[in-house]
Amino acid sequence: MICNREKTEWVNYMWHNANDDSAKRILLIGDSITKGIYNDVSDLLQNYVATDLLASSRVVTDPVFDTDLEAVLVDYTHEIIYFNNGLHGIDVPINLFEEAFFDKVELLMKYSKKVVLATCTPITEKNKPQILSPKNDVVLKRNEVIRKAADKFSLSLNDWYDFILSCPFYRANDGYHYTEEGKRVQAKLVCNILTKLI
Repeated sequence: MICNREKTEWVNYMWHNANDDSAKRILLIGDSITKGIYNDVSDLLQNYVATDLLASSRVVTDPVFDTDLEAVLVDYTHEIIYFNNGLHGIDVPINLFEEAFFDKVELLMKYSKKVVLATCTPITEKNKPQILSPKNDVVLKRNEVIRKAADKFSLSLNDWYDFILSCPFYRANDGYHYTEEGKRVQAKLVCNILTKLI
């Protein structure tokens, strides 16, 4: 498998109400976009479920990502798994990304009857939130893979790319991330999908 690791790799795990074995749980898996909305999603859904998190810089072709997944999947049962991973490992060939992404989706389906996929968010030029970066071509290709997987496995899809693209005022200046208000809007979009499945 291709790793395409960055200079600094990172991973964050969160188990909400970890001492409550009776709690219904959902799991968010993703990168910094998912990490950015985690607290808001957890707060918005706290009356329904405990929200767990695996946020990582791993690309799906990195074999260590399998170890990360195992760490969050084996101890608790999750009513819903929300999967949004795709902005890292930008140089991984699309055919290898597709193969690994489909493998990960099939793995997640073994652990939950309800898996929700999410398209990747746009990449823009630094300090120019209305101008797409050339790297965004990879986002478009990966989003086609994600839509293809949702269709093949009949999974729910958070296809939020176009909406987020239409809201440059929510973007941070680095071209990848979002303002606090933008994160809150994204969290509400995700919760609107998840609450229908809980």
